[in-house]
Amino acid sequence: MRVTDNSFRPVTISADGRRVVFNAVLERQSQLFSRSIDSLDAQPISGTENASRTHTLSPDGQWIAFIDQSDSMLKKVPVTGGISVTLCDPAGTVWSMAWGASGDIVYVTETYAGLMRVSSSGGLPEEMTSPDPDEFHKQPNFSLDGNTLLFTIGERGTTTRKSDRLRALSLATGEQKVLMAGAAAKDLPDGYLVYFELNALWAVEFDADRLEVTGRR
Repeated sequence: MRVTDNSFRPVTISADGRRVVFNAVLERQSQLFSRSIDSLDAQPISGTENASRTHTLSPDGQWIAFIDQSDSMLKKVPVTGGISVTLCDPAGTVWSMAWGASGDIVYVTETYAGLMRVSSSGGLPEEMTSPDPDEFHKQPNFSLDGNTLLFTIGERGTTTRKSDRLRALSLATGEQKVLMAGAAAKDLPDGYLVYFELNALWAVEFDADRLEVTGRR
């Protein structure tokens, strides 16, 4: 088994920290595998044969959404394996995605159409954000309470991350705020926001209710 190269998100960890899901190639076939944190053995997830590297776990850790490379559809399957269920045609190569507590799956494609949203029960995708002409949105991540969507604003045509900025979107009010420079943000239970900048991982205090950074990294 060979674990596939994915520098942005090599593995997905369940919300309770008890399970790791990753993509690997076994007998020339790409598939998702699951490993309990207290075990050394990884098990293939049936129904994810031909899965791409892009995937996300449901908040309760019971389901996994992924892209099926055989038909380019967004699908879901129980983490224990089974028959996959088609959710939608994402209409483009999916770069990253996240599954929120509300049941929505947010994803971004290479088409620069903004962040897209589809129900985890299936349906037609809808555009969630509209980037400016010289920007694109990437790396969506739901807050722990499910009330905020964190994502990165990138600059089109650049090969560096120096221009990346973090934005927070309140799912209750629709309010959006640019927080600071950085990328790939994730909030922690102790009130901190971790993010990537200048080839390093940083942490800063974050007020999720006000969508404001309140401390210094």
